[in-house]
Amino acid sequence: MDPFELQIGQFLDYLSVERGLSPHTMDAYRRDLRECAEVLRQRGRDSYVSATYPDVSEYLQQLRRRGLSLKTVSRRLYALRSFYRFLEGEGLLTENPTTKVEPMKTWARLPEVLTKDEVGALLAFPDGGNMYTQRLRAILETLYATGMRVSELTGLRLKDVHADVGYVECIGKGNKQRLVPIGDWALEPLRRWMREGRERLLNGNQSEWLFPTRSGERMSRQHIWTLIKKRVQQVGIRRNVSPHTMRHSFATHLLERGMDLRALQEILGHADITTTQVYTKIEPERLKQAHRQFHPRG
Repeated sequence: MDPFELQIGQFLDYLSVERGLSPHTMDAYRRDLRECAEVLRQRGRDSYVSATYPDVSEYLQQLRRRGLSLKTVSRRLYALRSFYRFLEGEGLLTENPTTKVEPMKTWARLPEVLTKDEVGALLAFPDGGNMYTQRLRAILETLYATGMRVSELTGLRLKDVHADVGYVECIGKGNKQRLVPIGDWALEPLRRWMREGRERLLNGNQSEWLFPTRSGERMSRQHIWTLIKKRVQQVGIRRNVSPHTMRHSFATHLLERGMDLRALQEILGHADITTTQVYTKIEPERLKQAHRQFHPRG
């Protein structure tokens, strides 16, 4: 018998005998679990037991992409969590893949996320280009490679880039300093900007800023937002994209690929007091390894 159907059957027997649910409710559970099973099969899983958090996340994201309401997705997540608690109680799981899933009410507050294809289009600049193109490419690559806030990016100085070891040093909220891993893919256009475009742009003017204006002043957040908006229109993305969209796309894509939440929280520099003690214990080298392993352009 198909392992998915076998596990669903065991769960429905439990619901019927132990909880006395109605046939209508049982049918809803069966339908929801079979739909999830189809997604898991597409991702190469042979049973619910072998599923991971990224598999469950993809199932929920597909529901949202189909336009289902948060209420409906929340109900299906509840069914899936009940099912996995049953499997856990039966001693069939080593790790419950639904425990990392954020509550649906959190999803409603999330800003828009670019798909990986949209990010690819946004970053697909031709080789060469003038100094302004080199600067914009370096800005976009840095935003997506690090998940920085735009205010952190505009505050970067030349001395903050440690390309030899793959880190960028930035100052976040609360004047907190942190090291953020940056992959080789983003370092290549960043190095080119520092080596070529930046000097041409300044034309003899002096500046400590990594991304200066022609006069050597620090670029404003509004200036970067305007440049990104023009780039979005240029590549044909027809929705609202801001610098924060790059940050949230970075975080979402890493989570979808299975990155540890605590490592991601430290990379992003979240100031949530309840998680600070946990994520500050993670060593910088571990962050770099996790970034390289999971980031699609790391």
